Amino acid sequence: MDIIAAHRDGLTQKLDLECADLAGRARDFGQRAIVLHHLYDHSLGGHWWALLEAVRQMEIDRALQALEGKARAWWRGRKSQETALEALAALRTALGDEQARRTAIAYRTYRMAGTPALADALCDGEHARRLVDLHARRRDGEAIDPASAVSLVEAVEADIGSDPDGAVATAWAAVDATFVGKAARAALQRPTPEQLVARHAKKGWAKLERTLREDPFLPAAFRANPAQHFYALQHGLADRRRKEWVEGVGKSEALAA
Repeated sequence: MDIIAAHRDGLTQKLDLECADLAGRARDFGQRAIVLHHLYDHSLGGHWWALLEAVRQMEIDRALQALEGKARAWWRGRKSQETALEALAALRTALGDEQARRTAIAYRTYRMAGTPALADALCDGEHARRLVDLHARRRDGEAIDPASAVSLVEAVEADIGSDPDGAVATAWAAVDATFVGKAARAALQRPTPEQLVARHAKKGWAKLERTLREDPFLPAAFRANPAQHFYALQHGLADRRRKEWVEGVGKSEALAA
């Protein structure tokens, strides 16, 4: 392996770890909202998909909290209540894992497209091509035009897809069999990306971003300075991983001794 390829592999491995950290655990909906907002902000407001997905994180978390409350309040017998709560917990995990997967792919592709040493390693797909163009314009201080932003939404969604292993569908089947099934479907239903783009193109993306930035369920530090809070999160997660690695090496050496 030559020096350039080795350097690229090292950067890719480091990025993969960062993506996993930032995408977080199933329950880390707020963290993912902050990460996805950063992509929108960093893209000079051109990465509409990232903002829509950031808002979606908070919608899912809120809806699940409300549904869990209803399952506890709507008495249908102890067994039925336990079954509903267990099904909702499984749905929370499945949806959280799926959102983490989508976030990790979106963040990884965005970063690779914006890093000259890694851009050539991207697959030759529409998602990657759109992001390479976005970064080229961003470096010149220009946001992509609305038509390109719409095409990027479509390209990201087509590339990332949804529920590849069927875990979300399986979790939904269990919820549908409980007394909160209809309420859950109503609470978590979502318009198509095309419908959302049309809606917010009329209302203005700044309004949607402001709604996210003012969300009381997100940290006050994010509301005060989203970019600064994201970089603090990024550095904090990297430090935690380094600490865990050092502690792991220490334990391994102790066992070997």
